[in-house]
Amino acid sequence: MTTRRRVPGALTFASAAIVAIVTAQALEGMRDAAPGGGTACAAIALDRTAMYVGAVEANWIIHVTAPDPTCTWAATSDSAWLIVKSTNPDPPAGTGYVKVRAITNTSPHRVGHFVIGGIVFTVTQQGGVKWPNEPPGMTVLSDWGFDQAPPTADDLPIPGSPGWHVFNQLPPGSARGWAQLAADPTAPYSPSNVYDFVFPLGMVEGTAPSTIYHDNFSADEVYLGFWWKPSSPFDLGPNGNKIAFLFNGGGASGQQFMMLRPDGLLHVFPDYPNDFRWRVPNVNATFVALGVWHRIEWYCQLSTGTLEWWLDGVLQGSYRDVTHPHPFDLVEFSPTWGGNIGALKLQTDHFWFDHVHVSVR
Repeated sequence: MTTRRRVPGALTFASAAIVAIVTAQALEGMRDAAPGGGTACAAIALDRTAMYVGAVEANWIIHVTAPDPTCTWAATSDSAWLIVKSTNPDPPAGTGYVKVRAITNTSPHRVGHFVIGGIVFTVTQQGGVKWPNEPPGMTVLSDWGFDQAPPTADDLPIPGSPGWHVFNQLPPGSARGWAQLAADPTAPYSPSNVYDFVFPLGMVEGTAPSTIYHDNFSADEVYLGFWWKPSSPFDLGPNGNKIAFLFNGGGASGQQFMMLRPDGLLHVFPDYPNDFRWRVPNVNATFVALGVWHRIEWYCQLSTGTLEWWLDGVLQGSYRDVTHPHPFDLVEFSPTWGGNIGALKLQTDHFWFDHVHVSVR
């Protein structure tokens, strides 16, 4: 008997709501806090209330003007990357200043806040290296934010997209699933447009809700980067869920696919002649948190046999034995659920994609 499992996610809908409430309450507490039991300043003024900083570490001073030399105020942060270094005076009272820091950002742009004497100081930090493990000298084939709706079609170009097509796309509500343009303001790279691949309750394994692909190239090397979020919880079924494919000869000569397996890890499977076996995470085995965005990077060079993949900048697998005589010629998102034993989806699940970057050589 095959045992079905659901992988525990980072947040359920209910727990996310609780976190939002607690975060709002914490921010209110940060506004009202005053150190040492003194009399809190009735009102203070800051020399500014917002700042934009670059991706590298930034240090600066926020000047505070208080109405009374003895009234007290506090300086706090709501983000781990924003640090209150010191205050003058210490403990803070009357007119003074706060020394603060924003640590280096290696992810997309982000926003956080200092709260000083009840005044919110907003910090927006520029994004860091967008695709940190892309080899230098590669030629960009496509850089796309999933901004155009996929038409219902057997096989058609996606109007307005930079060379992407949709295959086997059924109307919303189909028992076999579908893909749709959706909005997610939390998308990390190019909000708010995302693609939502819907796996409906009762869906039979062995199929994908839809297939999005880019072809008409020939390359020995391919770098594929994209932002992806699996819903939480997620029914992985008995075999897991494929995410993306790299094809040789349009699939006639072979393919590789990346899969979220029931162990909660990302694996890659080269389906090549005389090479039909899993490449497991052999460097780091990072459990995929559900319900949050992840940056996936995948690099292959056929002439050297190189296969590497990263989860959120952390190298998962590195191999030098994956070769094939036919060059890569197609990149595909076809998130096929399960295998071929006839299992049914226990719930409605989703894969969301925010941005895709493909480069070749």
